[in-house]
Amino acid sequence: RFAAVSAGLIDGDTPISERDRIVQRFQADPSKPLIFGNIQAMGVGLTLTAASDVLLVELPWRPGDIDQAVDRCHRLGQEQAVCAYLALADGTFDNEMTGTLIGKQGRMNLATTGSDQESSFVRVLDHLWEKARQ
Repeated sequence: RFAAVSAGLIDGDTPISERDRIVQRFQADPSKPLIFGNIQAMGVGLTLTAASDVLLVELPWRPGDIDQAVDRCHRLGQEQAVCAYLALADGTFDNEMTGTLIGKQGRMNLATTGSDQESSFVRVLDHLWEKARQ
């Protein structure tokens, strides 16, 4: 459906040379404002400063994967504000994963900072989850 406006798809099977070609097309061609990818594949070694909006439609097993995927857009040369959206679906495995991610992030915060205060990630994820359930 989006083939005409997409720079391409990056997933675990996409060769490095093809990833580079897709990223370059996305960065340079305004007629290709969309890029699709797996959160694991998109979270490593990419610079996407042409992006101003990120939509995550899968939850990873590690909270840091979300940060790293979104950080691909927060690089030197980014001139726009970046908004990240996380699509959560009630009645799916998202229910379990959201709670798991919040718990993991809380334990990581406690281990790394000695504080059990919720991080902004936890607060945002919790807020989004509550809104999705309403």
